[in-house]
Amino acid sequence: MKSVLIPAKTVKWTSLFVWAIVLSGLLTGLSSCVAARFDQVALDTATALGDTLPALMQKATGAYSQSETEVTAILKTLDDAHSRAAATKKNGDVAEQWRILRDDMVKPFFARWKEKNKLDKDFIKPAATQVKDALASIERAEKVKPK
Repeated sequence: MKSVLIPAKTVKWTSLFVWAIVLSGLLTGLSSCVAARFDQVALDTATALGDTLPALMQKATGAYSQSETEVTAILKTLDDAHSRAAATKKNGDVAEQWRILRDDMVKPFFARWKEKNKLDKDFIKPAATQVKDALASIERAEKVKPK
């Protein structure tokens, strides 16, 4: 009767091959879990906007036309911040935070201000608080990234 066992040499190389594939997969998976690197420019932008953006929003009790230049500059800064975050590898979460801040919070606020010309303090206060919280979240996300 013949033995159906696989020669020991073949088992050894097959085993090594399987382990090489497993380790390769693990290393690839782990490298994709690494977050984007710390970005000082992004942190500085979020910090600066944390002061200027809510202050500008408080001016919405006055005429929009008096602050239109500032609004345009803030929107440009937000566009640039989102573009920079989106262009950074493994930074999708932070890029999405910038997009939400810009598209879902700030742009609608400024559009309403422009449409109404003046806004009520009761509308401004919660909107400014949400924007401050969103910027604080972006700052925290940047600070925890590896340097």
